[in-house]
Amino acid sequence: MTQDLDTRQVDFVQFTVQVGGRDVAQCFGAEQREESLLLLYSNNGGITWSLMKEMQSLDYLLPR
Repeated sequence: MTQDLDTRQVDFVQFTVQVGGRDVAQCFGAEQREESLLLLYSNNGGITWSLMKEMQSLDYLLPR
């Protein structure tokens, strides 16, 4: 979870994500779909959430 962001006056939000890693030295790899990242957003303080994107773990072994 992140802190609330006031995005009323912004055009976009940019971030970098890494899920797991290529080897144990970086961190343990995320190899199952249930280890993927769900990018959700809420317009009402978290009462309801909408899925923006599911980021599959194997596609994000390096930051991007």
